[in-house]
Amino acid sequence: GNLLKSFPYKPAAIVSATFAEVLFLDSDAYVTRDPIDLFVSDPMYLKFGALFFPDAYISRQHPSVWNLLNTTCGEHEYELDSATILVDKKRVWNGIYMTKLMNDNHELFYKYVTDGDKDTFRLGFRYMDVKYYIVMIPCATGSFDGTRFCGWTLCKTDSLAQHIYINHVHLFKYEHISYTRANLGYTRIGLGDPNNNSFFFAHCRLPGASTSCFHIVKKPNPQITDSVCYTGGIQLE
Repeated sequence: GNLLKSFPYKPAAIVSATFAEVLFLDSDAYVTRDPIDLFVSDPMYLKFGALFFPDAYISRQHPSVWNLLNTTCGEHEYELDSATILVDKKRVWNGIYMTKLMNDNHELFYKYVTDGDKDTFRLGFRYMDVKYYIVMIPCATGSFDGTRFCGWTLCKTDSLAQHIYINHVHLFKYEHISYTRANLGYTRIGLGDPNNNSFFFAHCRLPGASTSCFHIVKKPNPQITDSVCYTGGIQLE
C-alpha cells in the first residue's frame, strides 16, 4: 500500500539532508522537549554518533541473515523504532549510506532479510562495522487499570533516562482497529518511570491473549518470561 511505499525513503531523507547532524522523526512522532540537549550533551550520542531507540520486540532475524551480512548475531538485541533516528553523518556515513542502499532494494530486503525498514539500520551499520547506541529505556504514556498498562505513545528518552524528548503515537494510527476500552492494548507499551524498579513487568503476547499490555506483578514469573518478553520495573504511584 501507500504506507509501505514511504518506508524506504527514511534513510534517503537523512542522507539528503543538508545538515551534518540529523534528528529524523516520523510524521506521527513529536518532540516534547527541546532536543538540542541530545545533540550537545547526550553522552552516548557524543561517543557513538548514532542514537537509536528500541521497539517493543527482540530481533527476529534468522541466524542465516547475520551470516549473510558477515556480522555478529544480534538475536538478543531489540528491534529499532525507526520513527526516531539521531545521527552525525560525518561520523557514521558508511553505516547510514549502506542503510540507504538496502532500502533502495526494499523489495528484496523487506521480503527475505528484514522485518522492514527499522531493521535495515541495525543491519546496515553492523555490516559496515559502524558502532551505534540503542537507548534501552522502555517508556510510554498511557493508562493503568490496576493490572495492565496500555500505551498511547512510545516515548524516547535520552540515554540516561533523565528526560522524555519525543513521543511516537501508536493508538489511533491503524484505521482498521476498533478503539474500544477492551482492546486498547493493541498499541505497543513501555515503562512508566524508567528510574523506578519497585515492580516488575513482562511485555509479551501471552498465549491466547488479544492484547500486548504489560501484566504487572510483584515478582517475575519465569513461566511467562522468555526470550520474546521484555522485563523491567514500573512506578505504580
